[in-house]
Amino acid sequence: MEWDDFYERAENWSKSTLSQRISSLKTIGEAWEISDIAELIKDQELNAKLIKKV
Repeated sequence: MEWDDFYERAENWSKSTLSQRISSLKTIGEAWEISDIAELIKDQELNAKLIKKV
C-alpha cells in the first residue's frame, strides 16, 4: 500500500470510523497507523484514546 493513498483515504475517515478502529486494535503496527491518522487530523481526543489503548 502506498503511503500517499493511505493518507488520502485517511483524510476522508470520520472521527467515529477512527474511534472504531482504535477500539479494535490488535497490533502495535495498527496503533502507529491510527496514530498517524489522528495526528494528521489533529484530534486530541482520538490521540488520548490511542495512548490509553497502547
